Amino acid sequence: MIPKIIHGVKSHQYEVFLAFCMLFVGLIGYNLGKIQALKQAPISISNNEAAIYIAGEKNENPEIVSQAAKTQKRRDGKVVVSKKATSKKYHFPDCQGALKIKEENKLWFENEVAAQKAGYTLAGNCTR
Repeated sequence: MIPKIIHGVKSHQYEVFLAFCMLFVGLIGYNLGKIQALKQAPISISNNEAAIYIAGEKNENPEIVSQAAKTQKRRDGKVVVSKKATSKKYHFPDCQGALKIKEENKLWFENEVAAQKAGYTLAGNCTR
């Protein structure tokens, strides 16, 4: 039995060596990824300052800070409609439709229920 195995390994020596190399490279890559994941610090978010701190250092990236501000606006619950629009649609403050409304045309409601009572429905491009 053992001589048959040895003969099979010798006859397919290149393929066996290649398979072991691929296995070891995969194991090494996996373990390096696990080690790297252990070194990363968790992300903490401070909504009071509308800024995000990553690994204890303030992140000045305007895109990330803008996203935190949008999240805070969404929690405020206010919705906006256009005085001039005939579509009777309301938007959250961070929706694309709300950003296109001129300031002088904005009409604010305290929440979605108030806008719905006034006859407005949620715009299709705004998601909850």
